[in-house]
Amino acid sequence: MGIVSSVVIARWAWTLMRDTAGVLLDRADEHVADEIRDILSSHGDAEIANLHSGRSARKRARRS
Repeated sequence: MGIVSSVVIARWAWTLMRDTAGVLLDRADEHVADEIRDILSSHGDAEIANLHSGRSARKRARRS
């Protein structure tokens, strides 16, 4: 029973690390950043020197 519990906890921990690593490392989707740059630069003389974007929601819905 202890082995099963440790496997369950290890799987949960790995999933948690995988899901949070992108947020902690400030990783963003490049196509979203490119789209934002295109939209802002098409409305005038906007020059973007540094763009930070993040997620406001999870990619997949939580199952209850």
